[in-house]
Amino acid sequence: MNSQQTAKTQASTQDPPLPAVDLPNFTWGGYLQGIGVMFLLLAVLWFLVRLLRRYGRFNFIPRQGSLPRDAFFMEAQMPVGPRKCLMVVRFMQKRYLLAVTEQQISLISQEHLPKGDFEDYVHEVQDQGK
Repeated sequence: MNSQQTAKTQASTQDPPLPAVDLPNFTWGGYLQGIGVMFLLLAVLWFLVRLLRRYGRFNFIPRQGSLPRDAFFMEAQMPVGPRKCLMVVRFMQKRYLLAVTEQQISLISQEHLPKGDFEDYVHEVQDQGK
């Protein structure tokens, strides 16, 4: 009986066997799947930002083409020397006379245009000269 009792006590004192745990193995398929999911998330975020820029009320994101097409217009250019010129530029109802060199652009003068159509203003000035 002693041997049976000692066998029972040894069996009760021994820890039960741990269940087998399957550790995930590294596979290239899983790695590529993770990269694909990240690219998909980036594409969804890019699409959402694009929608917010177009239809949202978020004006803190600069928009492409936010100025009207005729907001900036070069009216005249006169060469003064090699790589130097004078330019008359119209931007947002103002006319600017600029001196352009290789190193810099300098503002010489500016003139505020009336709010009417620019061509009406040109015809009005031409009529005053006659």
